[in-house]
Amino acid sequence: MRLSADTNDVGYEPVESPMAEVYLDGVLMKYCITADEERGQVKVYVLDAAGEMVINPVTNDIRTEWRTGQVKIVLKEHQA
Repeated sequence: MRLSADTNDVGYEPVESPMAEVYLDGVLMKYCITADEERGQVKVYVLDAAGEMVINPVTNDIRTEWRTGQVKIVLKEHQA
């Protein structure tokens, strides 16, 4: 399964993405943008030692990176 909160990604799913937990090698990924179980990839925001998002000084965007490993997507129940 592929799931993404990025509107430009083929796995974009506006309803399911916020309702999912993504694990990489058994570790819950905080601030995950895209997860692909088949490819074993997650795209996450880069965090500094204090857990804050890192800003790219050139583009002024939040830095992202792809990580690889065993990916598991867990869909949580919708709440009314």
